[in-house]
Amino acid sequence: MTLLPIGELITPKARPETTLSLVPALQQQARDLVESYVLTDTIRGHFVKILENVARGDGQGFWVQAEYGAGKTHFLVTIAALLSGSDGELWDLVHDDALQPYRHRLGARRLFPVVFSLRGEASADAGLGHTLLDVLLEEGFERSLEHAGLEDQVQVTAASDILAWLQSRASPAIQQEVEVFVHGRTGRSLDGYRDDEGVQSAGRLVMEYCASAGIRPEIATSVKARLAHIYEQITAPDGLGFDGLLVVIDEYEGWQKGHASEGELSADAELLETLGYLLPRDLGYQVFTVVASQSGVPAKLRGEHEGDRFINIPLLAQANEHDYDIIVSRRVRALNEARLPEINDHYEYFRQHFAFARDLSQADFRDTFPFQPRCFEAVRRITARDLPTTRSGLSVFWETLNQPQLLRQPLLIRVADLLTSKHLVEDCLPTSVYRDAYQAYRAASEALSQFALEPDDLSLAQDILGTLFLWYLAYMDEPRRLDLQELAEATLTTDDFMKAADN
Repeated sequence: MTLLPIGELITPKARPETTLSLVPALQQQARDLVESYVLTDTIRGHFVKILENVARGDGQGFWVQAEYGAGKTHFLVTIAALLSGSDGELWDLVHDDALQPYRHRLGARRLFPVVFSLRGEASADAGLGHTLLDVLLEEGFERSLEHAGLEDQVQVTAASDILAWLQSRASPAIQQEVEVFVHGRTGRSLDGYRDDEGVQSAGRLVMEYCASAGIRPEIATSVKARLAHIYEQITAPDGLGFDGLLVVIDEYEGWQKGHASEGELSADAELLETLGYLLPRDLGYQVFTVVASQSGVPAKLRGEHEGDRFINIPLLAQANEHDYDIIVSRRVRALNEARLPEINDHYEYFRQHFAFARDLSQADFRDTFPFQPRCFEAVRRITARDLPTTRSGLSVFWETLNQPQLLRQPLLIRVADLLTSKHLVEDCLPTSVYRDAYQAYRAASEALSQFALEPDDLSLAQDILGTLFLWYLAYMDEPRRLDLQELAEATLTTDDFMKAADN
């Protein structure tokens, strides 16, 4: 059987975006990210679960859990764009029969998006009294309102509330006393102080005055009352007129590590419980909260079913790990539909010669063509170690797939071929976690020339060494050996005269 080169069977796609920042991505790249999102069967089920709650108007919390680089942010951008985007044409980019009915079921429903990331928030403010509620109000609500041009129509913080109270509901006598109080403390008028120092500082001074005068303004003070007050302003029919809130929080893991005291974690859990459970259950508010984290749902928020505090949404986990292989393949290449019979020829060839292909259906083989399955296992584990230079293995696969010499060959792309990726070799392997092993591999690779091997044997030796090296990196925390048969499969070794393993 003569196999065509893989370059004739696929079309490489443009280099995929691999490092996403939630808010800029949602504001600037929503169309591209919605269009490029890969819906596996499992992920489609997650989308349906969230969209169904929104379509019914049942507020709910969802906890998106996935390892580093597994696509949490892309998931968040896509679901947030579909639920809150004013651009109805976004749904035109969703070519999925299971999701399209929600386009009509959601109808004219308007959710106000409060979208923010906790990346970098913990390190600067941990231990300085900066709470998750502060970040939610300032980075979440206030910035979202500002982006929508609505910042003057909603009082978000207690400080803005008390200034509104002073202006519209306090007596002229109290207003005059506040002016005297502020001038005595700052030498400026209240308006001048607010212009110079901001709403928060001005509000704190008014609160100090009220405390000293024994006055208790009617403003929301508890977490639940504060969030309910904001919700009521945003959804008021004679005000902004939204139907509910969509709160999306990314990178919770880093924040949680930076606020590890029992009191801080308890306060954070209380806030999330209020958003994801108490406001919908006690007040019937349409609040949909989606939190993304590498870690699992905190015990206080745990739930597996609708009506529980937070429903767990695991990405690429356990039985669904194969989703990673499918997503990566579809993001870096398209199959040449006119050449499906020739791709099937590849399938039949590899089924005859290799055990891994005999375990795959024809559809499974197409899903990940032209990669040998162990490529995904190796890259996923290597790039899941929180490397500062990459958030996923997409760059590695895209660069490998675009090597001209590999596109000219009829073989699948193997683990050893991944070392043709400039990103892997120059950005990932020199990092501290892999540096020593990489230096040892390079020394061993150079030493192969001393053995005076025949060209074919030298090539096989390089493939074996590269495979063992990347496999070691993948399982360096808990070593997992490859036996000879597995090594022959990973390197696609064949021989007309002896068994591949013997070769």
